[in-house]
Amino acid sequence: MTDPAFAPPPPEADETLAKLLSQVLPGASPAGAAAFLASVRADPAMALYAAFAGEAPLALYLLRKVGVTTDLVLVAVPPDADPALGLEAAAVRDAGGRVGKRPLTVETSEAAAEWYKGLGFKLVGKRKQPDGSWSYRLGWHAPRPAERAVTPSPAHGALTPNPPPSRGRGE
Repeated sequence: MTDPAFAPPPPEADETLAKLLSQVLPGASPAGAAAFLASVRADPAMALYAAFAGEAPLALYLLRKVGVTTDLVLVAVPPDADPALGLEAAAVRDAGGRVGKRPLTVETSEAAAEWYKGLGFKLVGKRKQPDGSWSYRLGWHAPRPAERAVTPSPAHGALTPNPPPSRGRGE
């Protein structure tokens, strides 16, 4: 299967995207998710991308420019999506292709950190959370043009990682 085509979704899709976010984010209501999407659209540092099959979103992700890096803030896939489709990995690969020379970073749990490492991310830091758990910061940087011929890019390579441990969370 080829990766789905991601693009900035039109504002008319926000109601559908809000329903998806309310399904995958703990405690989020459709109204709260709609307000969140409105705030994302109003923030010039944020960028939203989605892939659709007709009216139904296949997946969406959110990027935020922070200094010289771009954070992958969120990856959301419908709970009933077939894990074999690899939509989470497709979203991450698409994000990696969009950031160009900027490093792509993600902050995540220990379990999800291993999944991101399978996509080519490297550990750049970790910190203890108030509840005693650890949060891992991982980064990925596009290979230089000379390296591309030798090393497949996570943004375009044929990677088949295991599905991430929790759907809808890129953090």
